[in-house]
Amino acid sequence: MKNILFKEEQCLLALLNQALVNRDSSEEIVEVAECDISRVVEMARKHAVVSLLYDVLQDNSRFQRYMTTVKIEAKKTVLQSYRLLFLTRYVVTLFQEAEIPVIVLKGVA
Repeated sequence: MKNILFKEEQCLLALLNQALVNRDSSEEIVEVAECDISRVVEMARKHAVVSLLYDVLQDNSRFQRYMTTVKIEAKKTVLQSYRLLFLTRYVVTLFQEAEIPVIVLKGVA
């Protein structure tokens, strides 16, 4: 069982690498083709990185049955990011109106 899980971990890392580096690599897709995709998606969910897989998986017919899950997670991530953006903007504006210097170091910065 550990070998199967290790293979799915490698597949997830290959997909994330492709998503983050923004390259089209048939070599990595071949590697992923040998994996249990349901386990890869579940592992991505546990690590809260499902939304990063959206662009990589959307055009591949093998992943279509998992795209509903991926789309839902991607939408949640976008909504959370917008909430953080507007909340940060609101708080920064309050500080500026009170003439208190402020620097945003994390989050939407």
